[in-house]
Amino acid sequence: KGTVIGAGSIVTKSIPEFSVACGNPAKVKRMRK
Repeated sequence: KGTVIGAGSIVTKSIPEFSVACGNPAKVKRMRK
């Protein structure tokens, strides 16, 4: 819900709601307001 995943990112685990994740593997970079 409200999560943004960067293009080309590979998600290997759960990502918190309202966060921004990118990379390989995807890591949370920041939280959305």
